[in-house]
Amino acid sequence: MQEILVIKLGGILLNSVVAMKNFFKILCEYKIKNRNILVVHGGTSLEKLFFQNNTIYSKDQLCYNIRDELNINYKKLNLLLGMINTNIVKYARMNGINAIGLNCTDGDTIIFQSADIESCICTDYNSLDLLNYLFSRNIIPIINPTGITKDHTLINIDADIISMFISKALKSRLIMLTDVNAVLDGKGHAIKKMNNVMCEQLILEGVISTGMVTKVNSAIKISKFLNQSVNIASWANFMELKKIFYGYTTGTLIMY
Repeated sequence: MQEILVIKLGGILLNSVVAMKNFFKILCEYKIKNRNILVVHGGTSLEKLFFQNNTIYSKDQLCYNIRDELNINYKKLNLLLGMINTNIVKYARMNGINAIGLNCTDGDTIIFQSADIESCICTDYNSLDLLNYLFSRNIIPIINPTGITKDHTLINIDADIISMFISKALKSRLIMLTDVNAVLDGKGHAIKKMNNVMCEQLILEGVISTGMVTKVNSAIKISKFLNQSVNIASWANFMELKKIFYGYTTGTLIMY
């Protein structure tokens, strides 16, 4: 199989017309070289708008378990993520890229045994047939972090974790694009390189916090499993973004 690149899209990029156009312009150039690409998108910053006054949502949760399918808040969340997914597919097609929107459990690519957070971490991979078929047809999968568990529960998983699972299954390169230029130290300066020991220490000290914790932990796990580095970087700088697609280091390089 050709080289595969998994890209995690996050932050306000998902709500910025200019940023999305720039991203897919670069992606189109990269795709011309016949590389296989898969995009996982989040939407956490927008999800919070729907859950500010709801006890279901916690900023530290990795998985949102909504057992009542009629729950109005889940409907709003599912609608929001579906709209984000469709919007990303739209920008891909505007740039001549054939893309398709999927949920993370479509085609049984990933199977979650239950909606418990621990089970989400210890998920099973069932089949890569769907993704391999799409790659063979030169189609880019755009993955929505919602899905269905084995016991038919609707869930929304943190997109950083989904990107880690898929990168691990495909044995692919992973880059994580976010709002900030890099992982920052306690003084607000970018950290160029980090290993697992440094990551753990900064998390314990509270220097790395909130959503960046999941991002860094996911990067460390995939780095350990595949013995390769993971970039956490900003989508904002057009030239820097272009470099990272072609393997140049920018932002923070995570290596176990």
